[in-house]
Amino acid sequence: MAVYSYLGILPRYSHFLNNMTNLRISSFNLALFQRPKKPLPDEDFSQVCSKILSYFSFADQISNPILTARRKPGGEIFINPIFVQFTNIKTEDFESDIKMTKDIATVYFSRYKTKKISQAAIRLVSIINADFVENERKLIKNESFTLLPNNIKALTSKGEVKIGIRLVFQRNAKRYDLKIEPYFKHLACNYIDFNVVTPNLEASLNQVYDLFKKEKLFFTKNISAIMA
Repeated sequence: MAVYSYLGILPRYSHFLNNMTNLRISSFNLALFQRPKKPLPDEDFSQVCSKILSYFSFADQISNPILTARRKPGGEIFINPIFVQFTNIKTEDFESDIKMTKDIATVYFSRYKTKKISQAAIRLVSIINADFVENERKLIKNESFTLLPNNIKALTSKGEVKIGIRLVFQRNAKRYDLKIEPYFKHLACNYIDFNVVTPNLEASLNQVYDLFKKEKLFFTKNISAIMA
């Protein structure tokens, strides 16, 4: 497991770990890939679009074989002959929203006559309360960061300052990337970003959604065990 601590100012570590149980999902991404296919016939493509637009009411682009649409209050979908991707799906009812993505994916893959998903990428985001000590809060709010030898590595290639912790690890042939940082829109909270990539999957759609549920359970209930 690789651990990257940027400026290392996470609030009270033991208290933070205790908070990382029963996490609530604020938003999620899901990308499902198939082996490259030929574009769908117009009739099949129209049926896929009809299913999508029953959930995503604002279409930015509809041109066979590509569709991009947005949902109110939040989220986007992208489809082409290689993948269907749901991004930034803000969720109040996670189970209902997952069912929505599966309904769409079922129509999409059935029209392509795809039996196996070759790869899946999952992203789950949780925003939780955090107790910052005063010095940490001042550092976050500070308008300029002093570059010292021990924190210059916190800069990205674009010169941005990173704050928080990042864990990269392998588990059951899957790659995990967990980022924890202050939620800059509301500094009383932490932003937890959990990503899973499953290469060489070759699984049915039902198996992929079973995997999605297992990863959600791992993140919301058991992720603190990785950090302990």
